[in-house]
Amino acid sequence: MSGDDHQKGNSQRKRRQNDMEQSGTLILEDQNAKGTETIKMVDRALAVLDVLRVERKRLGVNEIAKKCEISPSTAFRILKTLEVNGWVYQCGDDRYITGQKISFVMEKDNLYLALKEVASFTMERTTAEVGQAMNLIVREGTHCYILQQSRTKNLVDYI
Repeated sequence: MSGDDHQKGNSQRKRRQNDMEQSGTLILEDQNAKGTETIKMVDRALAVLDVLRVERKRLGVNEIAKKCEISPSTAFRILKTLEVNGWVYQCGDDRYITGQKISFVMEKDNLYLALKEVASFTMERTTAEVGQAMNLIVREGTHCYILQQSRTKNLVDYI
């Protein structure tokens, strides 16, 4: 292989690598700060999970992208992949929180937030059908917490 062919091959490899990085395709980085090989997309997905875990509130795609220093389209694809696998949950306002898998391991608050979000629609529909108010209660040891309530149009609801 001549010098020109070798240079052309390196140029094509670099262009392919740049295209792969921009499209979010998995690639091995040469070395990270600790001197070990990593997969860039896995690093990005873990960064997204870390942001959601640390912030402990609902975040939109653009907020997450900015905090992780990735493009919104990459953040969106990562979030959808994590959502399908149960690691994040998309709320009704299109923002995200940590999902069931992390909630069981790390924190129950986001699991309860997701449960409240999912139950709201069903509770409102059932209340309208049967005319009775409802409470969604979670018991933790000897304490009970009301996560969600549905009301009738009556002045006073006895529950």
